[in-house]
Amino acid sequence: NAVAGGINLGATGAANLLDDYEEGTWTPTIQDAYFSNGKSQTYSVQVGTYTKIGHVVNATCYIIATSLGTLAGSNTYLAGLPFVAASTTNNFASAVAGQAAGLAITAGTNVTGYIPPSTSYMILNTWGVTTGSSTMGISQFTNDGSIQINVTYRV
Repeated sequence: NAVAGGINLGATGAANLLDDYEEGTWTPTIQDAYFSNGKSQTYSVQVGTYTKIGHVVNATCYIIATSLGTLAGSNTYLAGLPFVAASTTNNFASAVAGQAAGLAITAGTNVTGYIPPSTSYMILNTWGVTTGSSTMGISQFTNDGSIQINVTYRV
C-alpha cells in the first residue's frame, strides 16, 4: 500500500509506515584499541555494503590486509560500520564470518564478532573451545589476513 512518504504495511498509523530505506557502501578497516587509521595499515580489498530498513542495518564486508602497520594489542576491531549501534543496554549484535584466510589461528577455530551498544565497530573473537569465545588479538589477524563477515544490528 503506497502512501506519500512511504509504504503502509497493513493497518494505518505511523507505526506501520515504512519510510526509511537506504542502501550504500562503507569502508571497513582493521583497528586496535587506539582506533587509528594512521598506523600504516594497508589493504588490497576494503569493500562494505549495507541495507538499512527503519532502525535495522544489515552490513557485509570483505577486507584483505597487506600490512597491519604498527597495530598491536589483544583486541582486533573491524571499524567503519555505516551507523552507530543503538545505545540500548545489552543490545549486542553478533556477527558471522563466512570466510577467512591468512589468519594465525588454530585449525577448527571459528571467527565471530559482536557490536557493543553505542559503537560503530565490531570486536572480533575466535571460538574454538567449549568454554566460549575469546578476543582475537592483532597478531592473530596477520599482515595478509582476510575476512568476509555479515552482521545485522539495530541503530
